[in-house]
Amino acid sequence: MSRIAPVVRREFRETVTSRAYFIGTALGPLLIIGLFALEFIVFAKGGGGNHRITILDASPEQLGPRIRTALENPPPMPAFIARPVFQITVEPVAAAERGAATVRLQASVSGQQLDGFLWLPPDVIAGGTAEYEGSNATNTGAITTVKDALQRTVQSERLRRQGIDEVQLGRAMTPVKFESYKSGERGVTGNPAAAKVLAFLMSFAIYVVVLMYGQSIMSAVQEEKRDRVVELIVSSIRARDLLLGKVIGIGAAGVLQMSIWAAVAGLLLSQGGAIAAQFGADPGLVQILSQQKILPAVPASAGIIFVACFAGGFFLFATLYAVIGAIVTNAQEAQQFVFPVMLPFIAGLFIAMAAGENPNSAMAVVGSYIPFTSPMVLPVRAVTAGVGVVEGLVSLVLLFGTAFLIIGLAAKIYRIAIFATGKKPTWAELARWVRAD
Repeated sequence: MSRIAPVVRREFRETVTSRAYFIGTALGPLLIIGLFALEFIVFAKGGGGNHRITILDASPEQLGPRIRTALENPPPMPAFIARPVFQITVEPVAAAERGAATVRLQASVSGQQLDGFLWLPPDVIAGGTAEYEGSNATNTGAITTVKDALQRTVQSERLRRQGIDEVQLGRAMTPVKFESYKSGERGVTGNPAAAKVLAFLMSFAIYVVVLMYGQSIMSAVQEEKRDRVVELIVSSIRARDLLLGKVIGIGAAGVLQMSIWAAVAGLLLSQGGAIAAQFGADPGLVQILSQQKILPAVPASAGIIFVACFAGGFFLFATLYAVIGAIVTNAQEAQQFVFPVMLPFIAGLFIAMAAGENPNSAMAVVGSYIPFTSPMVLPVRAVTAGVGVVEGLVSLVLLFGTAFLIIGLAAKIYRIAIFATGKKPTWAELARWVRAD
């Protein structure tokens, strides 16, 4: 251990004193949150815009003007969601005139005088298919708004035919206000939607950081091998100790970074209302944050599991990255080895997504025990459903046990591969290196 310590200190010091590490530690959580906020903004604002459409109305009931009115007076929506704006022309046509009208309107769409047109068949009330065609057909917000206006108009006409008072029915069918909150002794409590977002953010953070550090270790090993620096280093330390020192030193820096992220997240979640008040937020928002209608309450055990899963996942996959760096001779060969190594890790991210919806499913439970997927799945289950002490310990023991086993096997390959030059070794040669004493 005394020979490993200098390598650990060097790798740890060089990592934590780098500008990239400081920026990642300080801005990493903000960047991840910003990524999801950007996605939300794009979703909220991407469905707006101005749309010029024509309604070809062949319905005997003359539904076109009523659909236009429905589009001009849509149901209330949150202010932050962009609403599409329509300029609508209604053309009454006979069913036999549809072909000629379609050709004419298609030309208008091609000439950009029109964005699209809606065809109302004569039997639309009886179940006939309305069709929309236009250059804006990929705008989900606009198409959904047209579809909803069409549906409300047709349903209203059907009710009128049945002698049902639409106004009274609308009052009776007013949606019931409903809110859900997560409770129980395990996992988070409070807003369930926020709990699922938090769980996925934890899993995604582990995925990104392990991938980033793994690539860094692999590149450093490749550089040392290419520049023959490693030959000088191993003159005073064994190759096995060099590998362990690199993984432990950089891994310790990563664990420190993740611990800081977890502490900051815990502070924001537990004191969100007080922090918002300090920045002069609206009293209503401060009250909502304090009552955890938006931010969930996260137990400390979830943060501990998050850091532990990162540590185990890092030692497992970073070791494999280091060995790949020692085996290959260029970046192209490295990618051929990296993909099969990272495939189970990527699978773990997909399982984690499903675990956010059903954390006690067989797939999620099994995924939290498999060492190559548990770093991604176990934190999600710890947040959304909670895991027992025995269950969590068994999963972590399997994870760290596999990591140490991989480190032992990888060290045997590393001590030979770090000096190998020329063509990359075959799988049979790698197997012989593992069996070598």
